[in-house]
Amino acid sequence: MSTGSEMSLAGLSDEDREQVEALMALVSAELSERLPEVTRGMRGVLSREITALADDNRLLELLGGAIEGNVGTILHILRHRIPMRDVDVPSAAVAHARRLAQTGVAVNSLVRAYRLGQTYLLEQCFAELDRRAAEPRLSLLAFNEINVRVFAYIDWMSQEVVTVYETERDQWVRNRDTVRVAHIKEMVAGRSRSDIASAEAALGFRLRQHHVAAVLWVDDDADATDSVARLEACVSLLGRELCGSSAPLSCAADRSSVWVWFPRGVDADDPDIQRIGTVLGSERTGGVRAALGGSIPGMDGFRDSHLQAIEAQRVLLTGGDTARKSIGYREPGVAAAALLAHNLDQTRLLVRSALGPLDADDVPSARLRETLLAFLASGSSYTATAQRSAMHKNSVKYRVERALELRGRPLGEDRIDVELALVACRWLRGGLLGAEAQA
Repeated sequence: MSTGSEMSLAGLSDEDREQVEALMALVSAELSERLPEVTRGMRGVLSREITALADDNRLLELLGGAIEGNVGTILHILRHRIPMRDVDVPSAAVAHARRLAQTGVAVNSLVRAYRLGQTYLLEQCFAELDRRAAEPRLSLLAFNEINVRVFAYIDWMSQEVVTVYETERDQWVRNRDTVRVAHIKEMVAGRSRSDIASAEAALGFRLRQHHVAAVLWVDDDADATDSVARLEACVSLLGRELCGSSAPLSCAADRSSVWVWFPRGVDADDPDIQRIGTVLGSERTGGVRAALGGSIPGMDGFRDSHLQAIEAQRVLLTGGDTARKSIGYREPGVAAAALLAHNLDQTRLLVRSALGPLDADDVPSARLRETLLAFLASGSSYTATAQRSAMHKNSVKYRVERALELRGRPLGEDRIDVELALVACRWLRGGLLGAEAQA
C-alpha cells in the first residue's frame, strides 16, 4: 500500500527531501521518548469525547494499549521510512476492537476514536515542529508529509479494526444467543439451577419484575426469511404496546414461531387481549397471531407465564378460530379449556353427555350455548345475565329455557359438567364439533 509520500515529495530536490525526512525523524524520535505522556493525553481526550469507551475499566486498559501500539507504530513509520506494506496490525488494537464488539459498543465509536486520535497526534507533531523552529518551508513540507502518512495509516488501520470488530461481533452474538436460548429452555423446563442474579446475567433480562410471556406464530406457508421478518416486526410492535421503552426478551421456537417475554416493571395487570388483537389485526403484522400468559413476577413467573401462553396457544389452535388474532390464558374459560384440550376424546364424551342435542355445530345452537354459559356465570340470574349480555331479560329467559329443552333435562347435579361442556364448545369448537371431530 502506498502512503502517498512519493507524490507529495516528488517535486523536491534530493537535498530538500533528505531534510524533510530528517526533520520528521527528529519529531518522531522526540515523541517516541514521550510516548507514555502522549498515550495518556490521547486516552484522556478519547474517554471524554466518547463516553462509551470509558464505561469499563477493562476497556480503558485496552484503550491505552491500543493507543500506545498505534502511536508507536506511526512514529516508527515516520522515523524509519517504513512502507505501509511492511506494517503489522498492533495486537493491542485487535484486542481493543474485539472487546468493544463483545461489550456492545457501536462500531462508529471505534471509527471515531481513530479519527480523534489522528487529530490529537497531528497536533502533537505540529507542536514539536513549531518548537524546533526549523525553516518555515521545511516545517510546512514536513507537516504535510506527516499528515499524508498518518492519514494513510489511520485509513488502513480503521478498515482492519472494523473487520476485526464485525467478525468478533458476529461470533459473539451467535455464542451469546446460543447460551441464552439454552438458558431459556432450561428455565421453562424447570431444570435451571441458577439463582436470580445469575439467570439475569445469562438472559440479559431483569427477572425481578412482572413480565408477560407470549407465543407469536405465523400460520401460513411463508418462507422462513419472510416469517422471521414478520415475527420480529410484531415483537417490536407489541413491545411498544406492552412495555414502552423497555426491551422484550425473545428467542425463536422454530421457523414460524417465537417465544417472547415483555417486561412490565411493577405493573401486575394483565394485558388487554382485545387491544392486542386489534394491533395484530393491522396490515403491518402480516397475519401473525399471539397467545399470552398472565403478568407474573420473578423466575417462577418467567416460567409460569410462558407455560400459560403455550396452553393458550393450544386452545386457539384446537378451536380452529382462524379469525381470532390473540388469546390470553386469563380470559374467562381459557384455563379450563386448556385442560380439556389435552384429551379431546374424553372432552367430546363430556360434551355429548352434558349437552345432548345442544352440541350441534350451527349458529342457533352456539347462540343458545353462549347465553346459557353467561347465565351460569352470572349466578343463574336472568337480570344479571341480561345486563352482562346487553339483552332483554325475557330474551335471556327464552334462550335459557330453549337450551335446557334441547339438552333434554333441567340443570341438576351435573351443573359443573354442563358449564365445562359449554366452555369447551366456546373455545374448542373446531376440535370438538366440526366434521372432522365427529368422524
